[in-house]
Amino acid sequence: MEIDDGLNHSLERLYSHFHQKVDTMTFYTAEVVRIYSAALDASNIRHAPITSQIKSWESAKRTISRQHEERNQRTRLPDALFPFQTPEDMLGALHDFCGMRISLDFPGRSLKYANY
Repeated sequence: MEIDDGLNHSLERLYSHFHQKVDTMTFYTAEVVRIYSAALDASNIRHAPITSQIKSWESAKRTISRQHEERNQRTRLPDALFPFQTPEDMLGALHDFCGMRISLDFPGRSLKYANY
């Protein structure tokens, strides 16, 4: 996907905001992992190591570019989203900026109930 000049300029402005957000999310994610691990261990709940992931700059850039194109194509529709105006608009569109996975082990429970 080729990036137009306007979006490219906006992405350049977003770059430092993105990395500040990554630093913040890295700190908070590590803290949440620590808290949840301690709580699970204290409750004697067996669990796999808690994993987390924070979106990379390249992945974020692809997501923003795709959403920018979709927004431009929908500008004439009544429910259209406006093109991104600020780096904060772009960051707000990254709904999967960070994620965590906590897998619990409940021995003796049937697999069909383990997902509840």
